[in-house]
Amino acid sequence: MQRVQISDLSFSYKGSDKLILKDINMNVEAGEFVCILGQSGCGKSTLLRLLAGLESCTTGEIKVGGQAVNRASLERGVVFQDYGLFPWMTAGENISLALKKKFPSWDKVKIKNRAIELLEAVGLDENSYKKYPKELSGGMKQRCAIASAFGIDPPILLMDEPFAALDAQLRQQMQQVVPRPLGAIGYANASGLPLTEALVKNRYVGRTFIKPTQEERELGVKIKLNPLSRVLKGKSIILVDDSIVRGTTSKQLVKSLRDAGAKEIHLRITSPPVKYSCYYGIDTPNRSKLIAANKNVEEIREYIGCDTLKFLDIEGMMSAAGTGNEFKFCKACFDGNYPVKKIDKEEFLEC
Repeated sequence: MQRVQISDLSFSYKGSDKLILKDINMNVEAGEFVCILGQSGCGKSTLLRLLAGLESCTTGEIKVGGQAVNRASLERGVVFQDYGLFPWMTAGENISLALKKKFPSWDKVKIKNRAIELLEAVGLDENSYKKYPKELSGGMKQRCAIASAFGIDPPILLMDEPFAALDAQLRQQMQQVVPRPLGAIGYANASGLPLTEALVKNRYVGRTFIKPTQEERELGVKIKLNPLSRVLKGKSIILVDDSIVRGTTSKQLVKSLRDAGAKEIHLRITSPPVKYSCYYGIDTPNRSKLIAANKNVEEIREYIGCDTLKFLDIEGMMSAAGTGNEFKFCKACFDGNYPVKKIDKEEFLEC
C-alpha cells in the first residue's frame, strides 16, 4: 500500500485559460479511505483522472509511493462513472483484458475462471461473461466495472460514484464488497501469495458469534458464507480471519470449505487468542464459553479441524495499530488487564 501526495496541483484543459482545479494539496496515507464531496462540475472526476494518470497536471505534481504520476498504471484501479467498458468486448473480455496485463503468465483458462469468479463476487452469474455492454443494464455494467477494477487487486482504488447506477439493495451489498479485510491484504503482500475471494458473503446476516444460541449461530454461518467450489477445489488455502471467540463458527466454516473441495486449510487470525470476558461492547461475560480460555492453540486447531493455526500476538497487533496506540486500546479480552476493577458477585451483593 502506498502514500499519495498531491502538491500545489492546478489543472486546465488545453486551449482554455479556465482552471478546473486550483492549488490542491492533499496527502492520503496507506490504508486510508477518502471521500471527495462537491457539487456537480466542481472537478471531482477530473481529480480522479489526474490521480489515475489519464490527465497531466497543468502545474504541481502527484506522487504515489514517492514516484511522480505521469501515466496510467495497474497499481491504480479505476471505476469510472460511465463504466469504462469497451463496447466491442463482452463483460468477461473486459475483465480478462486487465487480468492479462496484470498476470501475463496466466493461461486462457485461468484468466477466464478468474473473470467468472469476479463476476460472481459482484452478484452476476456466469452467463454475464458472454454478454456485451449493450445487453447489460446500467447496474450490471457498473458491477462489471467494479469487478474489473478489483480483479487486478491494485494497492489504490479510485472510484467515481461507483454505486450511482445501483438500486438500494445492491448499493448496500457493493459497499460491503469494496473494503477487503486489511489483515488478508497485509498477509498477501508480506507472503507474496495471491489474494482471492473464496466465499460469497450474505451482507444481511450480522455477526454470528453474538447470537444467543448455538443453533442460531450455526444457521447464521450457513446463510452468511457460501464457498466457491471453483476457487477452492484441490487447493491448499490460507484463510485469514479477525478472531476466534467460541470456535463454533470457525469449525463450521472450515468444514464447509473442505466440503467445497479445499485440500488444506491454514487458518491465520489477526488478533491474539480471546481468553478473557469483554464487558464493554462485545458482551461475552461467560469466560467458560471462550475457547482460548480452556484450550491451547494446538487443541483449538484440533477442535476447529484446520491443518495449521496461528494467532497474531499482542505485540504484533499493537505494532500494526501504530506507535503510541498501545495506550488507546483496551486489551483486556486478550491479557485480562481491565481498565477498571472487576467486581465479583459477592462484592456486588455487599454494596
